[in-house]
Amino acid sequence: MRQLISIQIPTATTDNTGQETYAYSTVMSHVPADVKNVSQRKTEDGFIQGSGQETYEVWMRYTPVVTYNTRFLYEGKVLSVTNIMDQKELRHALKLRCELVDL
Repeated sequence: MRQLISIQIPTATTDNTGQETYAYSTVMSHVPADVKNVSQRKTEDGFIQGSGQETYEVWMRYTPVVTYNTRFLYEGKVLSVTNIMDQKELRHALKLRCELVDL
């Protein structure tokens, strides 16, 4: 696990009109992880073809903080969690599928 990410979770606050607004706050910084862009694939001819939406695969140690509302900061990019796989449900490692968020 060579890359470092920050984990953010949403927090809800109520404004003057009674509406809930959501903002993300960092709960863990400098978390070791393996981050790989998996949005490209090779065709039968060996050419690389993009899929449109940038998708990342993130491997990290298990932490109960990570849910589907979680997002990561990685090298100036914001990644939103779309799939969580707890390897063998032993709570040792997480394999996450994330998509790049356009802000």
